[in-house]
Amino acid sequence: MENKITFFVKFTVLTLGLLYILIAAGSIVRSTGSGMGCPDWPKCFGYLVPPTAISTLTYTQGRAFEKGQMVIANDTLWVATSKVIAGTSIDRNIWIKYPKHDYSTFNAKHTWIEYINRLIGALTGLFVFAMFLLAVRLKNRKLIIASLVVVLFTGFQAWLGAKVVASNLAPLKITTHMAMAFVILLLIVYILFTLKNLLKKGMQSTDVFIKKASIGLLVFTFLQMIVGTQVRQDIDRFSHLLANQPRQTWIDGLGLLFIGHKNMALLLTIATFWLLKKMKHAGMEVSFPFNALLAITVTEIFIGLALNFLGLPWFLQPAHLVLAGMILSIQFYLVLQLQIKSTIKE
Repeated sequence: MENKITFFVKFTVLTLGLLYILIAAGSIVRSTGSGMGCPDWPKCFGYLVPPTAISTLTYTQGRAFEKGQMVIANDTLWVATSKVIAGTSIDRNIWIKYPKHDYSTFNAKHTWIEYINRLIGALTGLFVFAMFLLAVRLKNRKLIIASLVVVLFTGFQAWLGAKVVASNLAPLKITTHMAMAFVILLLIVYILFTLKNLLKKGMQSTDVFIKKASIGLLVFTFLQMIVGTQVRQDIDRFSHLLANQPRQTWIDGLGLLFIGHKNMALLLTIATFWLLKKMKHAGMEVSFPFNALLAITVTEIFIGLALNFLGLPWFLQPAHLVLAGMILSIQFYLVLQLQIKSTIKE
């Protein structure tokens, strides 16, 4: 039984790592403006493997098209309602304007960034389902329920992804899609904790104040991420309004919310340092990953400062989001350890 649990732990850590990669990929899609690289879902321009050149999406006489495949003509996205050999002009009885939105731009780089993001998402979905099968094999009711919820939420997340594309990247839908990724992340952290608990591995504490402080830090971090999400929405808005202006002008347009986000980051670092110090003074063994929490938090601040002063370089945005996810994950795991493992007698 212990070997099964150990394997499950390793597989869960691997799935967790894959989810961080997926979060980074989603951030790259957003920061590079590639969200509509594939204007349909789950296919891309009606193809299982997306096009690499505009010629694939060009209406050409004599060319065969399958049902669902698309062309761009007259700044309009057309989709074939049946298999067809192209005539001299678009037959309106067979070709219809894509009904979900009017986006009709092809950019090979954006298309493949979005496509790779979807591939990583599909792979993550397979790993999540495998976790459920491992839970069933282990015959642990708590793990089975938690893993099943993750599978269902992952399916819901895929549906949200389709809605994001259909809405032509409506900001609220993008934010909901990202928030759902973090919910799934925390559920997997819970599964990892439950497995570790079965192995009787974890810290112990009877200090009620430390327990409450850990919860307070988790809540504060969650609020910080909500504020950060709103800042990100404001940046997206300015990126459209000031598309021809330097990126630094987007930052200059941000108001008090952005200032609050930066100040909260400083408070978060101080609070993290204080909590870890308090835990050590209470005689608790602060091992990995908790002893790395402060370093990750400080690194996150430096990346935030770099984003501020370097004009939002796209390659730093994924790192900023992934580190935020790591901070939230470690804090959540710490709360679980302190709240439940404290019942174990030495």
